[in-house]
Amino acid sequence: MDKIQLLEAWFKNNYKQLSKTNNKIMHIYNFDNPGWGIEISFNDLKIKNNNFKEIHSYISDNDWFHCKFISNVLNISGDSNKLEYMFNFLNSLLYDNTIKRNYFEGISIISWLQEWYKDKCDGDWEHLFGVDIWLKDNLKWEVLIDLEGTYLEDNSFDEVVYDTNEIECFIENNKFKAYGELFKLNEILYVFKDLDESC
Repeated sequence: MDKIQLLEAWFKNNYKQLSKTNNKIMHIYNFDNPGWGIEISFNDLKIKNNNFKEIHSYISDNDWFHCKFISNVLNISGDSNKLEYMFNFLNSLLYDNTIKRNYFEGISIISWLQEWYKDKCDGDWEHLFGVDIWLKDNLKWEVLIDLEGTYLEDNSFDEVVYDTNEIECFIENNKFKAYGELFKLNEILYVFKDLDESC
């Protein structure tokens, strides 16, 4: 089980206690300074490790992390190198630090996505484009990745990239779009990785 699957298992087990904001339970996104954000809305769910209201670490513009838990909303953000760290932090928080470290060893698809994003950040691209990943209130994933300004832009590949009963990935208007069942985020991101590496 990897970082994403641990998170998906936690959501599956705690689904009824989560708040659904705009039909979304969780949002993973990037912003233009550049950096990453994760937001999760909780109802009355108690996180065993939530004895903090805010954690802030700022070393430089390229090395920072921020987490705050206010009004049952957990917001985690960090610089463009922190996506994998944020997943580790979130899983440790949700699982009360009981996760074994070997879950976090090796190169993960999260690490690859983090590097892909950093590679695109050129001072302009990150202000206009990016990555959005939502866990919807029906426990299904929605992924949107901008291809404009990348070498995937305007490539002549089939509109439907990958389609099974559990996930659908396609290209539309210079965007990689995907929808999938719970426990299929890894597969969606690997489809995007394969597409990126085939160009």
